[in-house]
Amino acid sequence: MHLFGFGARRFAPTLTDASGPLAQVVAGLRYRYDPARAAIAALTSTVAGEGVTTMAAALASMLAGGADRSRWVVLLDASGGAPVPQSALPRGVVVQSLGGMGGAAAELEALRAAYATVILDLPPLLNGPVAAELASLADVRYLVVRAGATRAGDVRRAIDHLGRTRIDGVLLNGARRGAPRWLTRMVA
Repeated sequence: MHLFGFGARRFAPTLTDASGPLAQVVAGLRYRYDPARAAIAALTSTVAGEGVTTMAAALASMLAGGADRSRWVVLLDASGGAPVPQSALPRGVVVQSLGGMGGAAAELEALRAAYATVILDLPPLLNGPVAAELASLADVRYLVVRAGATRAGDVRRAIDHLGRTRIDGVLLNGARRGAPRWLTRMVA
């Protein structure tokens, strides 16, 4: 599992930083999987308000191919909250809502065939089984943790809630300095 830290400021500076933490996540997505097969990345949190939708939108924006339709990204809202407005995203990112749990696997495979990358904006893990079920369908899973707000016990319970589905990385949102010791120990 990897730990990626993000500053307390907005994402704009991080998005243009080729060596920043979000760029490392993007590089991992681009080179970890077969380029002929789109990656499905799921982002979730322990509880609401951790910044999952913002992180998902930032990740989709970094991956977007602009006019190159072969690099377009779909941001699939499964969180049940307010989706990111299409007008707030660059060309090459398409926002959709998940049709429902019943056909989620088939819907994800159809989106995988149509887009270069699928970013899943999931509900919090501790709100019920939906996030864990959808996370199990993704190729890579990231847990968004808000610095100074997320409790260690919630992170442990969320990871346990996933069962055999593993977390590939932790996105530390709002970090003003290094990660807390309890989180560093947990991901090591």
